Amino acid sequence: MLLQLHFSIRAIARFLGRSPSTIAHEIKRTIPYNVHIVDQLAQQNAYLCGLIKIKLL
Repeated sequence: MLLQLHFSIRAIARFLGRSPSTIAHEIKRTIPYNVHIVDQLAQQNAYLCGLIKIKLL
């Protein structure tokens, strides 16, 4: 894969004739699902959501 050869997303997009956002989306879509990372992100989002609600009150 070109990404493993340290090509940038923009370079890959140029090579394939696609938008960089399309390439980034496909890379995110194909990354293996990691339960620990997803759980950590969910907890951070919940915490930040709580902080925002507190500041608004």
